[in-house]
Amino acid sequence: MKPRTIPPILLILLTLTGCQSKNTSPEVISLHPSNLEIFSGPLEEILEVEKILPLETRPGALTAGIWGFAQSKSGILFRNKGNKSLLVFNEDGSFKTKIERVGKGPGDYVEVFGQDWIPSIDNKKDEIVLSDVYGKKLLFFSADGEFISEVKIPFRIHQPAALSANLIACNLGR
Repeated sequence: MKPRTIPPILLILLTLTGCQSKNTSPEVISLHPSNLEIFSGPLEEILEVEKILPLETRPGALTAGIWGFAQSKSGILFRNKGNKSLLVFNEDGSFKTKIERVGKGPGDYVEVFGQDWIPSIDNKKDEIVLSDVYGKKLLFFSADGEFISEVKIPFRIHQPAALSANLIACNLGR
């Protein structure tokens, strides 16, 4: 596969995890368990639900739980809590592919700590960005799960959020 050129990506440093900062806000909000209202009932009564989409279940597309979620016109993406894989589904909920590249080589990750869809510039399929917290890099994949490229970062990087095709916000930390 011929490597693609990724447009320059600007990283916005949202927070430096581990840095100490004083809250200068004059308003303090306290939460106490005795003051919280407990609700049980249909989901539609507490949230505006457009539709509930059942995801295809078959070997390779099963999950022990969802960690992180991203949706675009290209599909649905989430990390599988049970292992270090990412599951990609089509918009209709049918299983598309699994990204499972644990390792230390190009296109591999040690542990994913965030993912998002990058909107396409040319109205083709979006791309996927993953943050490898311990490998200190961002990895880019096609909507079909094919590795495209990676960018090494001198910090641990968490929770990438694609703001546009050329702009990704990330949370950096130790």
